[in-house]
Amino acid sequence: MTNLGFLLKGQGERGEAEALYRRAIAEGGNTRAMVNLAFLLEGRGKYIEAVKWRLRAAKAAWGGGRDRQD
Repeated sequence: MTNLGFLLKGQGERGEAEALYRRAIAEGGNTRAMVNLAFLLEGRGKYIEAVKWRLRAAKAAWGGGRDRQD
């Protein structure tokens, strides 16, 4: 889902990409999806929410949660 979200974002389908990132996160704590979601949110000017996702991804990557990247 994360890779498909990335492709959709590149094609300008940001709403669909966001939905896929959020689904990947909900289904398994995917850290790459968290980071990609943060980039997408930054592009929309949602800086506070983006920072929250970056922090959550960092926690997950450093042992505070599941570190799935598929």
